[in-house]
Amino acid sequence: MNRWKRIGPWMLILGFSIYMSIFSGCGSDSDDIVDPVPPSLDQLNIICHDLAPAPGTTAQLTIQVDGYSPSGEWPVYTWTSDAGTFPDGNTGISVAWTAPVTPGLVSFTVTGVLGGLADTTSTHVLVRNFGELDTGRNFSCHPRHLFNELYYFGDADGIPPRSPNFLGYHCYRYVSSDLSMLVTNVDEVQGGGYNLYMPEGGSVVVGSFIRTYFNGLKQQRQDTWLFPLTIGSIVNVTDDGGGIIPRMNQHVHPFSNPYGGKVVWEARVAGPFADGTWDLSNVGYWESFANDTVYVTESHDSTIVQQGPDIVTVHRFYNNIKPMITPDEDKLIYFVDTTGVFEPCIIDMSSGLDISSRRALMVTDRRGIFETAGINVYENTVFQWNHTAGIMAFIERSGKLCFFDPLTESVMTVPGLDDKDADALEVVWSPDGIECAVVRAEGIWLVSVAGIMSADPVFRKEKNTDGIIGLAWSPNTDEPKLAFRMIRKGKNVEDSFSALMISYLNDELTVYASPSVHWNTPYEPMIDYTYLRLFFDGDENIYAPIPTPQWSGDPDRDVECAIFYCY
Repeated sequence: MNRWKRIGPWMLILGFSIYMSIFSGCGSDSDDIVDPVPPSLDQLNIICHDLAPAPGTTAQLTIQVDGYSPSGEWPVYTWTSDAGTFPDGNTGISVAWTAPVTPGLVSFTVTGVLGGLADTTSTHVLVRNFGELDTGRNFSCHPRHLFNELYYFGDADGIPPRSPNFLGYHCYRYVSSDLSMLVTNVDEVQGGGYNLYMPEGGSVVVGSFIRTYFNGLKQQRQDTWLFPLTIGSIVNVTDDGGGIIPRMNQHVHPFSNPYGGKVVWEARVAGPFADGTWDLSNVGYWESFANDTVYVTESHDSTIVQQGPDIVTVHRFYNNIKPMITPDEDKLIYFVDTTGVFEPCIIDMSSGLDISSRRALMVTDRRGIFETAGINVYENTVFQWNHTAGIMAFIERSGKLCFFDPLTESVMTVPGLDDKDADALEVVWSPDGIECAVVRAEGIWLVSVAGIMSADPVFRKEKNTDGIIGLAWSPNTDEPKLAFRMIRKGKNVEDSFSALMISYLNDELTVYASPSVHWNTPYEPMIDYTYLRLFFDGDENIYAPIPTPQWSGDPDRDVECAIFYCY
C-alpha cells in the first residue's frame, strides 16, 4: 500500500472508516469480506521552480498529486513541452527542464499512469528575463516612460516614506546603473515634494514642495511647483509669502493638464489661530498664458445673528479638496463639504474660466448626489480618469467602486461592489476605456464602462492571505494583458515573497512573470497605490516597484523599494 505526496482530508476520513470496519469484524461470526480501497490518481498542479525561468536556464518542474495504491505501486509520469529540453529525461514526479533561449510562453503536459488509471495535467510557464534597475535611490516607485526615457519618483534624502524624518519625493530620470538625474530641482526647495503628479501622456511634473523646513512648525510651508520634462521653465505656481507662524500656508494635491498650461491645487491658507480652526481650504487655478493665480472657491462665510440681547457674527468654514480638470479641459471638478459630506462641484471652462458657473451637484437643497448614493470621499481618495469616456473611477472609504460622469452630472456605484461589505482595493482603466479591472479580496474582476461586473474573476487568489498590488493594463488592445504583483505571506521571511504575474485576457490564462523576490519587512509602503503600479512600455516590457530584501535595520530606512525590469 502506498499513499503519495499530498493526501486530502477526504482520504484521511476514508482510511479511518476502513480501519473501523476491519476492527469491528474481529471475533465476529460474519464471513463478509471487506472490499479493498480501489487505487486513485488525481494530479493537482504543476510547480515550476523558480516560477518564471530566464531564457536558457534550467528549472525544476514538479507535479503535485493525490493518490492511493493498495499494491504499493508508483505512477509513471511522462512530461512533454512545446519548447525547451529535458536534459535528464522526461519521466518522473520531478524533472529538470532547460528553457529555450527565446522569451515567451511555453506549454507543458504531464501524464501520470497507474495500472489502468491515467490523469493528464497541463500548464504554461513564461520564460522571461528579470533584473533590478539600480537607480541609486533607496526608494523608487511610479515608473513612467516619456520619449523612450524612464522617469520615476524616489526618496529625496535617502529616507523612505515610513520614516518620521521623511521630507518627500523627487522625480528622477534614469540614465544608467547607479545614475539618475534629478528633475524636480530648485534651490528654494528643501527636502522633496508630496502629491507628485505626472499627467498621463504629458510632459510635466507638478508637486507640493517644502520651501524651508523649520523644526517645531505645526504646518510647514509648501508651494506648488511645475517642472517641464522636455522644454520650458520651472515655475513656482504659488509663491504667496508663506503664511503665519507657526502654521504656514500649504498648496497641496496639484493637478495639471498634460503640458502644464493649466494647474489646479488645494490651498490651505493659515488662519490667525494656532489650532487651525480658522484655516482656509480653497481651490487655486493657474494658467501659463496669464501667469496669474485665481482662487475659485470660498471656504468661509459668516452671518449676523442675535443671541439673546447680543448681535454676534457666526462663522462657518468649509473644505474644498482634490481639484481636477476634465480630460477635455471643459470643466474644473473639486469636492466641498458644505453639507457635511464631500460633494462634487463643477466650474465651466469651455470658454475660459467662469467662476460664476460654480455649482455643487445637489439632489435637494441639503443633499448632494454623493450623499444620496451613500458615497464618502476624502483627501486620500484616488480618482482615475477614463480619458476616452470622460468619466472617473474611484474607490470610496467603504470599498465601493464608483463611476462619476461630470457631463451628465451623475454618479453610480457598481452593482456587486456597492454595499457595506464592498471590498474594492485597486482599479485601473483599459487603454481603450471600454472597461476597468478591479482588485478585490478574492482576486481580480473586470467591470465594463457601463458598470457591469464580470461573473467570473480574471484571477482568483490561491490563498486568502495573498495580496495583489500594482495592477496595470498593457497598451496592446488586440492582445490585452493585466500585470500585477502577487504577495505571498508565509509563516516566516523564507516563506514570504512577491512575484510578478501576467493575465492574458484573450486566453483566460494567468502565469508567473518573474522569480520570487523575498523581503525582510512584514508590510508594504504606506503610499498611494498608484505609486506602486506596474508599468508597461511600448514593447510590453514591465517596470515594477518592489520592496527589496536589503533592509539595513536603520529605523530611518525601514523599507526599501527598487524598480525591477521584466523583459
